[in-house]
Amino acid sequence: MKKDPPHLSIVSPVYQAEDLIDELVERLIAQLSGISSAFEIILIDDGSKDKSWEKIEEHCKKEARVQGIKLSRNFGQHSAIAAGIEASCGDWVIVMDCDLQDRPEEIPSLYWKSQEGYEIVLAQRKQQEKPHFFCASRLFYRILSFLSGVKWDSEVGNFGIYHRTAIQLMLQVQSNFPYFPAIVNWVGCNRTSIPVSHAKRPKGTSSYTLAKKLNLASIILVFYSERLFKFLAILGVFFTVSSILFYWKFSPTALLLSFFSGLILFSMGTLGLCIGKVLRNIKINPPYLVQKRTYDTNVHYSL
Repeated sequence: MKKDPPHLSIVSPVYQAEDLIDELVERLIAQLSGISSAFEIILIDDGSKDKSWEKIEEHCKKEARVQGIKLSRNFGQHSAIAAGIEASCGDWVIVMDCDLQDRPEEIPSLYWKSQEGYEIVLAQRKQQEKPHFFCASRLFYRILSFLSGVKWDSEVGNFGIYHRTAIQLMLQVQSNFPYFPAIVNWVGCNRTSIPVSHAKRPKGTSSYTLAKKLNLASIILVFYSERLFKFLAILGVFFTVSSILFYWKFSPTALLLSFFSGLILFSMGTLGLCIGKVLRNIKINPPYLVQKRTYDTNVHYSL
């Protein structure tokens, strides 16, 4: 069975959000209908322990343009996004969080900006008040930018609109750890960003704890950059050479400590570079497993 593809696809990972899904779907339909009636809303349940999946199924029965994907367990937000964009068929794909901090009312602005000739338009969150330089989130991204060698903007998340051309390029990236912003940065394409209002979460609290952020940072450093290991190797060379050049200023004990510390750092950095290159070229397990779908996978779009 073939049918025309939708013009717009919404991809939204869902985790522990049963109280937000009703409002999310209602507001999305209202905004998307003002652009085109040909749209699909793909909600990916990322192993929620509450009744999020039941809520998704409920909306799928009421509205044919709402589709649900249930992952077999919690794989993480970015793996859920990967599952959603792989299932999407729209000419344009909008990726957004389900917690309503990414406001559905900003979608028209993203869409109309994309019609100016951009393949990617990212939402840049407007600060409600001037943030302190040492704000935890900003500091986190500053350190991450330095260590990874990639500039990460703390005001830009996953929220954005992506042309099918960009989505097809993203789907070619094979990774066990599909960190969505890193993939978006890597594929290039003609892009821009626009300021959008960022709402407060209406219910509950964010599941992104400090521990999860640190785990995410470690994944980025190992799988998407080799700068940290290069830094360790260079630091090791510096300590080793310094201990030799300035041996007359050190005691024998300090000389030996500096020399061997340098060798250890250099070895760690070199080993890290080797491991990083190996990890980039292996694929052990898929980044997610789909347990259920609410739509017929035998339906094909006439692209």
